[in-house]
Parts: sequence; C-alpha cells; structure tokens
Amino acid sequence: MFYTRDSEIEVNDLDLLIPESAMNMLAAEFEKRKINYELTDHPTIKVMEEDAKVSFHSKEYFLNGLPQSSTPVNIEGGKFQILNLEALTRGYETSLELAPERSNMYLKKLEKLRNVAT
Repeated sequence: MFYTRDSEIEVNDLDLLIPESAMNMLAAEFEKRKINYELTDHPTIKVMEEDAKVSFHSKEYFLNGLPQSSTPVNIEGGKFQILNLEALTRGYETSLELAPERSNMYLKKLEKLRNVAT
C-alpha cells in the first residue's frame, strides 16, 4: 500500500520481519498473554483474529540473499522501517517460488509493485 499509494486496498494482513532468534521469545510472550498463534514450518508465527492476520517472518529465511535496505516511514505517529521497493519485489518473487500454491496472490502483488517501478 505504501508504494502503490492505492488507498482502496483493504489491509487485513500485516507481515513483519523479525530476527529468527526472537521467535521463541515472541512465542513465549504470546503464551504468557494467552494469545493464540501458529508456528509454521518456514519460520513464521501467525496471529489471527477474525479476518485480520499478523505474520512474524524470519528475516534471515525470507531475505536470504536479497538486498536488505529499508525506507523509514511514519504511519499514524509510529516509526517503522519498510523494505525498499526492490527488496519487496524480489521477496515476492522468492515467495512465488517457495509457495506456488499461492501464486495468484503473489502475481497480483508483483504486478502492482512492477507498475510502481515503471
């Protein structure tokens, strides 16, 4: 949404990259707070509530070999670092290879990002 500037996009899914070494600490914190979560095979923790999902992905796994530069942004007073456009695009290309069963979704996202780049 940041790069496409498409305010019509409904955001129900937030993907965050964290160090893989933080996964166990995060899972323990969810346990302590009685927050339901799922730990997937490729190091990801998913937290779902109704139609919203937050995924905490291992940055080492998903950015392996990709440029890791980021862009600082301020969203509603919160300061974040987001992947630059090249890294985000290459990350979706890698995800397309890793999870071909979700290819339609990744291809739609890639098309939007590639339109921004041109």
